[in-house]
Amino acid sequence: MEEYLTVYNDALEPVGTAPRSVVHRQGLLHQVGHCWIVSPQADGLWFWFQQRAHDKADFPGQYDIAVGGHIAAGEDPRQALLREIGEEVGLHLAPEQLVYLGCHREDLLLAGMQDREAAQVFL
Repeated sequence: MEEYLTVYNDALEPVGTAPRSVVHRQGLLHQVGHCWIVSPQADGLWFWFQQRAHDKADFPGQYDIAVGGHIAAGEDPRQALLREIGEEVGLHLAPEQLVYLGCHREDLLLAGMQDREAAQVFL
């Protein structure tokens, strides 16, 4: 079953929902969650990244933020990110352990799709 995403206007007001494939094909604005994971070490702060699978359609094999994912229609951004953190890196955190850093807009034109995202960024 395909995931449905909330679609937003440029003021980030919800205007409806659509299947993920339609959102990307039509370049509809949607939200994602990003989590930067850092660890204090003796030689400074370490930022953690993950290598994308080599069979991914976009940016295969490249390095990416530690955790990222789409926020499903009706899903709270913080809860969506906690779910993604558990799935992607196996950490099970409480909501208060996330520090909200802000929203970052990104519009990418990739082969076959226009990806218009508003990333809710956490540390």
